[in-house]
Order: sequence, then C-alpha cells, then structure tokens
Amino acid sequence: MRNRACRGALWTATIATWAATTALPAQQPERRPEAQRPAPLALVLEEFDGVHPNGQWDIHQFAGTFAYRVKPDALVMIDAGGANQHLTRRGLLLDPKRPYTIEALFTILEPPDAKAPNSFCLNFQVAGPEDDLKSLSCWSINVDVAPGKTPHGVMKHMGFSDGRFREIGQRQIDWSRAQVEYLLRVEVNTDRHGRYKFNTVTVTVQEGRRQRERFEVDYAPFPYQPDFSKPVRIGANTHGADWRLRNLKVFAEPAAVRVP
Repeated sequence: MRNRACRGALWTATIATWAATTALPAQQPERRPEAQRPAPLALVLEEFDGVHPNGQWDIHQFAGTFAYRVKPDALVMIDAGGANQHLTRRGLLLDPKRPYTIEALFTILEPPDAKAPNSFCLNFQVAGPEDDLKSLSCWSINVDVAPGKTPHGVMKHMGFSDGRFREIGQRQIDWSRAQVEYLLRVEVNTDRHGRYKFNTVTVTVQEGRRQRERFEVDYAPFPYQPDFSKPVRIGANTHGADWRLRNLKVFAEPAAVRVP
C-alpha cells in the first residue's frame, strides 16, 4: 500500500515537471522605446572645422532667397530682414526614435537692433526626404540675444509644424551676448543624466569651459511629432541675426544613420 502511494506521488510530480517544462512561454508585452538599451554613440559627422569637407546646405521654406556662406571653417548666415531663415543639410539621415546629439559653436555677430528679434537656432527631427524643402516641420532650440547693454535673452522650446512656428515653453537667461562664442549641444531622446528617454531633449550651453545652461524638455506635447518609421534631418535657423557656426558635430548610433 505504501509502495503504491509512493509510486503515485512520484508519477504526479513527474507529470507536473513535464507540464512546466513543455508549456508555451507567456506572451511578452511589446517593448517600448524607453526600454531599449542604446548602443554607444559614435561621431558620424564633423564639418566647418577647416579640416573635414562640408555637406550641402539648402534654403528651406523661404519666399525668395537669402545670402549665406558655406566656408571650410564656418557656416555664415546673413539676415535678410527679420524673417525666419532656415537651412537644412543634405546627406545625413537619422532615426528619430533613437538617441543622437548635435553640437556646434556659434556667435551672433552684431548687437541686435532694438526692435528686431534675433537668435541662433539648431533644427532637428526635420521631417521629409532629401529633396523636400517646402513646408518645414521640425523641433528647434534657440539662443536669443536681447537688445540692451545688459546680457540677457531667452531660450525657446520650439519648432515648426507644417511651416508654422510653435512654442511649448521658454527659459529666461541672463548671460547671452553678441560677439561671444558659445557651444550649443542638443541631445535627442536623452535625459539630463545621459540616459535614453524617448521624446526628451537635453540642452547644454557652454561659454568656454563654463556651463551656462543644462536642462531637459519633454517634446511629447509639441504639435509636430516625427513619423518614427522614416528618417529625419538636421538644420539651422536665424531670426533677425547674422551668425557664424563652427565645429558642427553629430553623434549617433552607427546603425541608426543613413547616408543617401
């Protein structure tokens, strides 16, 4: 009797073990972009440094034309009267849902007119294929120099949606001056601690070795959102200012970069 009970218990345990090892695995939920571990970023573009060749920069969404100069060591923008003037770069396409970083040195060349808006601006997540230079949709971060002798201005959390300016916030600053070179760095899909964070942009401004600003912005509420199945471009913008850009660099995961 005792042997029969033991054999029954052993048979029950064997069946339970077999069921556990042969059962189909539970269906896993789809991983959100935030859960994906990013690969290390590599330097994928370097220009306007007097050493590396420069790419092609085209006027994007402007009634008419305006003057700008692509030089070996600088991209120079010349204000044509206070309207937004955009340039978009050809030859580099980025995955909008993966992390990438743009940085450049810039100088607003002349003190602003008392009545004129003015700024240097980096455009990123620029929608459309290479030849699309009509209606602009993008995210943007600017540095504005306000009129007057006291350094001050504003940084706007902004962009364009179907050609129209949109803003979701701004930050007052007390250090911006014309004729001073700053570094503007924009880290896309990255939080201020350097971790991957979808739809978050971290912004840094340096004057020499001195950090002037570092903050993050949630771009989820912005009216334009990229089509995450299609690559995006980068660009630059002025609003009422002549400026000079130097040492442009882009860092990205190599697998997330396309060269047309």
